Amino acid sequence: MTKMSKFITNFSSNIDYDKDYTLKELSKLLTKVYNDTYKKKKEPSKYNLFIKENIIKLKKEFPDKNGMELMKMASENWQVEKVAEEIKNLF
Repeated sequence: MTKMSKFITNFSSNIDYDKDYTLKELSKLLTKVYNDTYKKKKEPSKYNLFIKENIIKLKKEFPDKNGMELMKMASENWQVEKVAEEIKNLF
């Protein structure tokens, strides 16, 4: 199946033929179907996964900290983990 065929099939399955769409609604639907069909989904990096998990833990531990502070702490933790992993790989 070509990407255009996939796009049309995807669009057809997402549209309600009994509904009158506004231009804005149709545009939003077409954009969603286009992105689902043509744009590659990038896998999160080790860093992204680490930060996501670490921020959840840090929020529980430090509920009074704001997002910027939590991100700074998480990125510092990443640096520590990275250095520890490099040292571990040396031996």
